[in-house]
Amino acid sequence: MLQFLSKEIRYNPRLKKQILAGVILGLIVAFIMVFLEPFGTYQFQSNYKYFIFSGFGFIFFLSYISHTRITNMWYHQANKKWSIKLEISSFLLLLFLSSILIHFYNQVFLNNLFSSPFDISEYLSHGIWFFHYCMLPVMLLLLPFYLYFRNKFGGQHTAQHSDTITFQGL
Repeated sequence: MLQFLSKEIRYNPRLKKQILAGVILGLIVAFIMVFLEPFGTYQFQSNYKYFIFSGFGFIFFLSYISHTRITNMWYHQANKKWSIKLEISSFLLLLFLSSILIHFYNQVFLNNLFSSPFDISEYLSHGIWFFHYCMLPVMLLLLPFYLYFRNKFGGQHTAQHSDTITFQGL
């Protein structure tokens, strides 16, 4: 029943294309934060509001690039065969990495993390709330774009069969 998870799909291990996909996804996140102002961010007051909101896109870009370095290792360990199972794991890794970094960024720049004594339990409980009510909806919104760019820039590795012989002339 779960055999479809082993189906081979497209993957691009080239850093240039991964950076391009990361930039586009980061711009989408920045667009969401600046123009749609979700999660009550419209109430945030600062002279640098749009610059700070754009930072969410930059942090997502950094998360995406970190994520691609790890997934490249997975790709090479899997003999350059990328499956649906690895793609799901890859997206979950991106969700985890971006949640940690974006939550910290949010706490520092929007919630003034260092303006009061640091309480680890409060930070973690807010992190769980943030993941559930903020990151999960945004990542589900980004999922179609993520899959589109992964597929558009990706390719499939085709292994040569050992039973074929190739002749080349001078």
